[in-house]
Amino acid sequence: MGESAIGKIEKAQQMSINADFKEYLSLKQESLQRQMDAFENYRQAARFLRDGYNPKDEKQRERVKIEFADRDANFQKIMETAREYSKKANDFAKESAKKTN
Repeated sequence: MGESAIGKIEKAQQMSINADFKEYLSLKQESLQRQMDAFENYRQAARFLRDGYNPKDEKQRERVKIEFADRDANFQKIMETAREYSKKANDFAKESAKKTN
């Protein structure tokens, strides 16, 4: 669904639209892309956990825990960046609306 949304945003950006709206769309697109990246990172963490976890091997268990914790922290970091882009887009839209009124 994310790829579909990004495709629609790209299509809208190619249209003859207001420069402010184009900037808003660009920020939203970046936010969506970051969210998709974050969830892909999490998916890979889940796969690593599934494939690498061995309850009988303590070293392997620790390695998987550390890897998962690192990927979780990375997920949080990427999602925070995505939220910042989304907020920036929303703030930009509000400011643009004030300028036109």
